[in-house]
Amino acid sequence: MTDFLQLRVLTLNCWGIPLPFPFGSADRKVRIKEIAKELATGKYDIVSLQEIWSENDFNMIHDAVRLVMPYSFYFHNGYAGSGVCVFSKGIILETLMHRYSLNGYVHHIHRGDWFGGKMVGLCRIQFSGININVYATHIHAEYNHDEDVYLAHRVVQAFELGQFMRNTMQNCEMAILMGDLNLRPTDLGYDLIRHSASLKDAWLERSDDYSPDGSCKQGLTCDRKDNCYTKASSSGKRIDYIFYWYEKRTLKVAVDKCFPTLCRIPNKPNLCYSDHSAVYASLNIARNGERIEESNNREIYEHLNNFANQLRYILPVVESGLQKVILLACIVHMDSGRGIALAGHHFTDNYISIFINFIDWILFLVWTGLSQFRRESVENDHIEHACSIGTIFLL
Repeated sequence: MTDFLQLRVLTLNCWGIPLPFPFGSADRKVRIKEIAKELATGKYDIVSLQEIWSENDFNMIHDAVRLVMPYSFYFHNGYAGSGVCVFSKGIILETLMHRYSLNGYVHHIHRGDWFGGKMVGLCRIQFSGININVYATHIHAEYNHDEDVYLAHRVVQAFELGQFMRNTMQNCEMAILMGDLNLRPTDLGYDLIRHSASLKDAWLERSDDYSPDGSCKQGLTCDRKDNCYTKASSSGKRIDYIFYWYEKRTLKVAVDKCFPTLCRIPNKPNLCYSDHSAVYASLNIARNGERIEESNNREIYEHLNNFANQLRYILPVVESGLQKVILLACIVHMDSGRGIALAGHHFTDNYISIFINFIDWILFLVWTGLSQFRRESVENDHIEHACSIGTIFLL
């Protein structure tokens, strides 16, 4: 490809929970400063960050990189913020946000997903005369692969993400999706996103196997053994992605390089930038005046056909999730009814009964949340023990 433009993009889950450890993220302030220092080098054209929960952290990064990436946007959402932001060398023309309709369970207070409010943010960016839709997202975490109680939520989020992209890509020449999807390449949600929006996975499309340290051949981005915040027994997984789409009538796009990066901090070898590795991709873009070929039309039809096939697997997952919601609603209804009856027989002041009922409900949420946390902890301990003796038992 001659006379091409190179676009360098990066995505990183920064693990920036602004609470004291162990409730928050270890070494957060030091790591965020190092992330800002790296982004300020000017190596990147567009960057998507996740888990920047503190707006002060966002402002600090913004101040550090504004000379090389003068345009930025933070997507506000939920009680704790979305944690998602975008930095760009090209001007951000407009933004749009869609909050996913399912965002975890409110009574799982030991998880922060419901309070953060998972979403997908869109930044329309003009970069060297090319109109690019940049989508930044962070999908609900899995926590337990074998017993994924959030599976219905994550599938719905993947479906809504794909549909949101498909319905907002009409006026752009190129679209890039970056973020922590919390999905493995073998998961249903991964296929839903790719096929619904006709996306390519930059890792799979790369032209060579280059990586800075030669240890990233599998593209693993989370639970890596070389990460100081990861248990030594972890085998790693690929859940952070850069996907892309382009208008074949006007552009030709090839992935020059794509690899995980930003693991250990160079001047602080005992620290890592995050509990995730970043994903970097360099895309070579050239103008194309040719008409779309029949083979490209066939590719679109294949994506649509694969997407239609995936829809058959969604209904059982969503129905299972709905059953859990209905059970919780019944408990709430019975608990509210008991509170009203209690108010009628023992209290004359309705405000007191409402307060007692509220406290009762909060205690119920705490109990169920801690029970779920304890169950998951026991299951994880069992899995680690099984791995240590070389045998995985079905729990």
